[in-house]
Amino acid sequence: MPAVLFIRYFELNQSPLDQPRLLKLEKYFDVPSYNAMQAVAKKTADSGSIIVVDDDVAVCKSLKFSLETEGFSVRTYLDGEELLKESAIPDCSCFVIDQRLPGISGIDLIKQLRDRRVSAPAILITTHPSRDLKQRAEDFGIPIVEKPLLGSILLDGIKQALARWPMRPH
Repeated sequence: MPAVLFIRYFELNQSPLDQPRLLKLEKYFDVPSYNAMQAVAKKTADSGSIIVVDDDVAVCKSLKFSLETEGFSVRTYLDGEELLKESAIPDCSCFVIDQRLPGISGIDLIKQLRDRRVSAPAILITTHPSRDLKQRAEDFGIPIVEKPLLGSILLDGIKQALARWPMRPH
């Protein structure tokens, strides 16, 4: 729990912490060193970016946190329309899109992204995909990762998608 408080401090703090204050907080909360945090920041810059689209705020926050700890930068959207309203779809290494979104479905969102010539790989996340959905996803070359997202199943899917995708933005 102390590490969560430490992270929350950073979220609420309006001014950046200097290194001496940070080291005091690290010792108090028993969290990773300043240098370790800098290494994570560098790893984040090197791993690429992920766009997550899910209407569940808790899922968005959870995926953002877990993927950032794996070195990715993450941007979240609560529905497909929110992403499609962007004047220019942000560059990313991979999309993680929930199938059951309000308005447009996940697979239809991916189709619209492809129609706009957005070529980054996409992973569809859902519970109990129907045979029809599995077939449509296969036709589009979109892997499905079933919820609940246990262990490293999503991370493994992202790594596989990135390894297969020829034109990955850096």
